[in-house]
Amino acid sequence: MAAQMVTCDSYLRCVNLRFNKIGKEGIETLSRAIGQHHDFLSFDLRDNKGYEPTSETTDLIKYAFLTNIRKAVLRYPKTGMRVKLEWIFPHCLGLHNNNLDELP
Repeated sequence: MAAQMVTCDSYLRCVNLRFNKIGKEGIETLSRAIGQHHDFLSFDLRDNKGYEPTSETTDLIKYAFLTNIRKAVLRYPKTGMRVKLEWIFPHCLGLHNNNLDELP
């Protein structure tokens, strides 16, 4: 159900599904859906039993996010839609937390 939501909703930019007991198959299904959504900037799957932060699937998700962020930044002059900081989960890009995570 979540995978269908991901592929069909063009307004979504980020989703947090931490602590949802999603297994490996569910993570893989969501990952494929994320790859098809060209506007996603972050998707938090940490703390699910099927999530492996160093897997090939996770690397593909990071690449999709970086590609989508780049497209969003380049489209800004035409669309006027900014990439908001709260849409980006640093760990989804393989980044460690920093002082920006403490902003209100």
